[in-house]
Amino acid sequence: MAEIPFISPLLNFYQVASLETHNLIEISLLQILIILELLIIFYVIMRTLRSVRFLLSNKSLIKDTYSFESSPKETTAHFVLYGDSTAFGTGAMDQHNSVAGRLAKDYPHAHIDNKAENGALVKDVVQKMQEGGEQYFDLVIILIGGNDIVFLQSLKSIRRDLGVVLKKAKEMTNNRVILVSPMNVGASLMFWFPINIMYEWRSRSVQKIFHSVSKSHEVPLIDLYAPRKKDFFAEDPGLYFAPDNIHYSGEGYGHIYTKIKEVIEKEKMVKHV
Repeated sequence: MAEIPFISPLLNFYQVASLETHNLIEISLLQILIILELLIIFYVIMRTLRSVRFLLSNKSLIKDTYSFESSPKETTAHFVLYGDSTAFGTGAMDQHNSVAGRLAKDYPHAHIDNKAENGALVKDVVQKMQEGGEQYFDLVIILIGGNDIVFLQSLKSIRRDLGVVLKKAKEMTNNRVILVSPMNVGASLMFWFPINIMYEWRSRSVQKIFHSVSKSHEVPLIDLYAPRKKDFFAEDPGLYFAPDNIHYSGEGYGHIYTKIKEVIEKEKMVKHV
């Protein structure tokens, strides 16, 4: 069969063009991958620097914060707070704006003990209650759980220890106990993708435990958890969070205390003292 003269050059041209196109595609893909890698590295560096800044602010807040307590000369009631930094008041700047400080303002003749500790876990509250021996209070307020989420305490141990805490708290008072659950830790600006996704799942899991255990012990629960897009504190982090973006500001504590006061009044837990 006779060879058509112009076919061979066309085939050669097509092969060369295909090879060049293939090489160009490989180069383009390589460039895209390099750009993506650089963007990821930049993202990680910026997020890391941001986290370091928040951690330094965190350390400063903890160092400079004292827990608010009240010992009026004329005492007609005895309140106590147990828990972590939320009960301690870390981030409030002025401790009169913490939960304990606001409680003292509304109940000026109440003796208020603050047995909270920064970094406390649910199991630490158990130990703190046991160390106190036999005690009686007119009101026990427990704010705990955030560190158990952050430091990945087992859900089984959280459930067990929380049950012990509520049982002991009810023995300290005539069923006048309020439990406050942690917020959605994943909504805090302190944590970034994908860590925030994991912490949101953890927060939701702990919320379910708090609901279940508080219900079984018949203790009123103030639930601070909400999905990230509906989280009250995340709506205005500059207002409701301290500079470290993990502890509450005075305004944030104000929101929490408003919910506590509503439960106190609704359940008629204490007389105005």
